[in-house]
Amino acid sequence: MGVREVVELLGLDSGTLENGEIIDTTVHISDVATLRQLFGGSLTDEQRSQFTGGTASSDEHPQMSALIDHVFGSGELSDETRTYAGQVFPVQVRLMAGGTVTIDTDLTVGPLAQPYAIIADNLIFAGGSLTMLATSLTIQAGQVSVKSGSAGKPYHLGILGVDGTQPQQASAGTAYTQPAAAGSNASAPTPGICTGASNGGNGTNGSKGNTGSNGQNGNAGSASYPASITISKFDPASTGVLVLQTQSGAGGTGGQGGDGGTGQDGGSGGSGCDSGCEGTDGGNGGNAGPGGDGGPGGNGTDGINGYPINISFPLASKNMLQTVSLAAPPGGKGVGGNPGGPGNPGGGGSGGKHKSDGQAGSGSGKGQPGADGSAGTNTGAPGQIIPTFT
Repeated sequence: MGVREVVELLGLDSGTLENGEIIDTTVHISDVATLRQLFGGSLTDEQRSQFTGGTASSDEHPQMSALIDHVFGSGELSDETRTYAGQVFPVQVRLMAGGTVTIDTDLTVGPLAQPYAIIADNLIFAGGSLTMLATSLTIQAGQVSVKSGSAGKPYHLGILGVDGTQPQQASAGTAYTQPAAAGSNASAPTPGICTGASNGGNGTNGSKGNTGSNGQNGNAGSASYPASITISKFDPASTGVLVLQTQSGAGGTGGQGGDGGTGQDGGSGGSGCDSGCEGTDGGNGGNAGPGGDGGPGGNGTDGINGYPINISFPLASKNMLQTVSLAAPPGGKGVGGNPGGPGNPGGGGSGGKHKSDGQAGSGSGKGQPGADGSAGTNTGAPGQIIPTFT
C-alpha cells in the first residue's frame, strides 16, 4: 500500500501530506482485519506461508502467538483466538507516514512498545538507525536511500529481543537475636557457706548460622518480534548497503544465593557461688556457633527464539542488502552465597572468693560457600530472515 492508501485506511487527514509534512501519531486500530492489512497487506501468500513455517515457539500467550501468525503469516483465526482478539483490541499503533521520512538519529522503540509502522515514498537513513526491542514493525517504502552509516549502531534496522535480567541476591540466613542459653549461677545452700555448692554452669554452645536462601533463576528474556519490510526501489546514489540485524533475547543470569547467617553467640558461663568467705568456680562459656552456609545460586535461563522477518527488496539491488543474524546466548549460572561468619564465644562466669573464673568458650569457623547454580543450556535462535527479491 502507498502512503495515501494507508492514511485513508486509518481515517487520517490526507491534507497533511499535501503540505509535505510527516504524520507522526498514534492510531487506534479496532479490528484484526485492519491490523493485518497494515502490517501484512504487501505480503504474498508465499511470504505468509514461510512466516508460518518459521514461527518460533515462545512463551507468549498461545492465543497471542496465533494472532501474530494471522497478522504476519497464513494462520487462520480460531474461535478462541477471535475471542482473545476481542479482549486486546483496539490496538494502538505508532505511525510515521509521509513523502520523505528521514532517520538521522539512533531511534530505539520498546521494549514491548506498541507496534510501529513507517509508510513512506522515500525512506532515508542519514546517519541514524531504527532499533525495535520486542516490538513489531512494518516498513513500506517506495525507495530507500542510505546516505551514511549509523553513528552508533552496526546496522540501520535492528530487530532485537530483550535480554533477561539477573534477580537480586537472595536473602541472607536469618540472624540470631539472642545468644545461646547462659549457664546457671551457683548459689549458697546456706547463707554465708558455699560448701556443697556447685560451680557455675557452663554456657550452651552457639548454634550454626542459618543457611542463606536459594538464589532465584534468571529472568527470561523477551523474543524479537516479527517485522514485515517492503522496499520497492533502492536508491543507486546511496553511499552504502542497507544493514538489517536481528537477535532475540538472551537468557538471564541466575541470582546469587543468600549469604550464610552469622553463627549464634555462645552462652555465658554461670557465676560460681560467692557467699561469706567461700566460693566456687565460675562456669565456662559456650563455644561460638559456626557460620551458616551460603545458599545455592540460581540457574540461568535459556535464550529465547525470535519471530521471523519478511523483507521484500529489489532484485536489481540484491547486493545492497546485508542481513546479520545472531544467536541469543543462555544466561550464566548464579553464584552461591558467601559463607557466614562465626558467632562470638561466650564469656566465662565469675568465680567466687578465692576461686577461678570460668574459661571463655572456643571460637569457630565460617560456614561453607553455597554451590553455584547451572548456566542455561539453549541459545535462542534468531528470527528467520525471509528475503523476497522482486
